[in-house]
Amino acid sequence: MITYRDGWFELALLENTGGFPCHTHDEYVISANLNGVEHVWLDGNTFDVDP
Repeated sequence: MITYRDGWFELALLENTGGFPCHTHDEYVISANLNGVEHVWLDGNTFDVDP
């Protein structure tokens, strides 16, 4: 994981092959899936995200 923080901004580059458990964020999150397929749970719905 590579993380950059500057004031109110944070940038993280993650490589995750094991998945994350369902969780919430206290802030807004913008993400981009660059490789593979991501299985997303959002507002009670699930869907797959391609790169």
